[in-house]
Amino acid sequence: MYYFANKINIELHNVFLKKSVTPCFSNNFRPVNSLIYYRVGGQCFEFGENRVVAKAGDVLIMPYGLKYKNRILSKDTEYYQIDFSVYSDGVPFAIVDSLQSLQTQTTKKKHKPQ
Repeated sequence: MYYFANKINIELHNVFLKKSVTPCFSNNFRPVNSLIYYRVGGQCFEFGENRVVAKAGDVLIMPYGLKYKNRILSKDTEYYQIDFSVYSDGVPFAIVDSLQSLQTQTTKKKHKPQ
């Protein structure tokens, strides 16, 4: 839980429904915080040694600054996304420390022998 000594400001950037989702994507630095609700299908996200799978009905919080890779679980994947920034003393920050799902489990990636 975060407790703020000073006022924070929240800037709303985008609210949209994504129906045509790129099959695979890589991001070295997420420029905003995002809240995502999956309507259909889902996505698998990998960040560091962790993996999060979000499916229809799940809500995902993606923090500012996150480095990740993701892939869709099915071609019909659709989701609602809200992009926003949170500022304290004019400096943007992540609302959570890592990728978090409100309904799914974060698991360690299993390494396959080569």
